[in-house]
Amino acid sequence: MPEPFSFGALAATTLSAAAGALGKEVATQAVKSAYASLKGFVSSWVRADVEQLERDEESGDTEDSEERRTLIASKLDRKVPPESQSELIRLSRDLEDALSAAGITTRTAEVKTATAGDGGIANAGTFIADKVTIGAPSKSDKGTS
Repeated sequence: MPEPFSFGALAATTLSAAAGALGKEVATQAVKSAYASLKGFVSSWVRADVEQLERDEESGDTEDSEERRTLIASKLDRKVPPESQSELIRLSRDLEDALSAAGITTRTAEVKTATAGDGGIANAGTFIADKVTIGAPSKSDKGTS
């Protein structure tokens, strides 16, 4: 079964990749700038967790880093208000683009957003390989929970 993917997971994954690059001093100025923007944006919700993620990445502790990414993703998915979700995705994508331009790969994926009825961003989706589809389940998926 594919694992779920969300805007919180997108942000956590790109933050982790950038923190690892910063720790190895291979990050470009564009990566540093995009990382600072995303980190600043999420700091009111997950500041201490991102700081711990930086320490985990710097020490090479992949197990703790993975757990921290999961925690950050979960907190962001719960705490980021609907009106801020598209900005979170944009900043995450900016960081991912900067990482890519610097030759640093991430396991993030294509995130397609859709506005929910209340104006929020729909975040139900599926992570398959390195591609994400966001939206309502297909007709073949209905009734298969």
